[in-house]
Amino acid sequence: MSQSNLKNLSFLETVGKATLAGNGVWRLLVLVLMALLLSNLCLQFQPLVFIAPVPLVIASLVYGKKTTLSLVIPLAMGMMFVGYLYPAWLYLATSFMFTIVFSVGTSFAFENKVAPYRAVTYLGSIIAGLVWGAYLYTTLIAKVDLEKIILEKLQEIQKVGMAASSGITLEELVTQIYSSLPIIFTFVPYLGAWIFVMLIVNNKPNWFRYQAYPYGMKDMMSFKTPYYFVYALVVGLGMGMAGHHFKVDELWTGAMVILNLLSAYYFFQGFGIFWDTLERFKVRGFFRTFLIFVVIIWAMMWVALIGLFDTWFDFRKLLENKMEGE
Repeated sequence: MSQSNLKNLSFLETVGKATLAGNGVWRLLVLVLMALLLSNLCLQFQPLVFIAPVPLVIASLVYGKKTTLSLVIPLAMGMMFVGYLYPAWLYLATSFMFTIVFSVGTSFAFENKVAPYRAVTYLGSIIAGLVWGAYLYTTLIAKVDLEKIILEKLQEIQKVGMAASSGITLEELVTQIYSSLPIIFTFVPYLGAWIFVMLIVNNKPNWFRYQAYPYGMKDMMSFKTPYYFVYALVVGLGMGMAGHHFKVDELWTGAMVILNLLSAYYFFQGFGIFWDTLERFKVRGFFRTFLIFVVIIWAMMWVALIGLFDTWFDFRKLLENKMEGE
């Protein structure tokens, strides 16, 4: 926790919620409409599910949960009613209801002053647990053949042409997708939780007057993985090699879960180093946003490797010494 945040904490705890007087109503409506729009976009681009609740969380922190829910719940109920007449609205209403539940559940972390990476861990673990629980129930109890379903879906959306152009058969493409499920079920929930918490913390100037929260972006970006993660990494690599050598799928899947979970946290550490580098060289504006976008989309594993090697080399200290030497 930074010292400046500690000094401001006593002041922040005395500030109440914003009222709807003046422009308050319009600001709240804008936040709700942003959440509604993002919920709609989630139907076409599912990763936005981690971003859609952000406006409602900010609304809850600024105007209070009761005021926010008194507006969004009737809106969602009305959309559900319209959905019985126009089915397309039912999908939007369901997505919006999920956004509301997600925002209510996560706003407690900021109201109870949970540190950013504790919030990421709690939220990522809950999402990953639900996803893995659904997967295990589907495959082990319901006996659903997911590979068959993936194959049928690819055939329905006419992915055969894409598979042929990439030089592999449709069955091989199905195998690749199925083998990537540990990444989707483990790495993605924690990455999504991290992006969600980072967006909330980065928008703290918009809500800090109404909610005492003693952490900021400096705390978010100063994360460092515990050293014992290295031992878990060795175990994961050993399990992966053994699973591959002896053709034990369960051992290989367990290794992928461990390695993807560790990769997420090493990525968070590496991104913090990247963020500090941008700060030290005063990279701002569009170019900063562009570099962050490039890193998250195309250089995640490289950033995770930087986070891993930072365990021994302390890149922040090396950068600081270089800057002082110049």
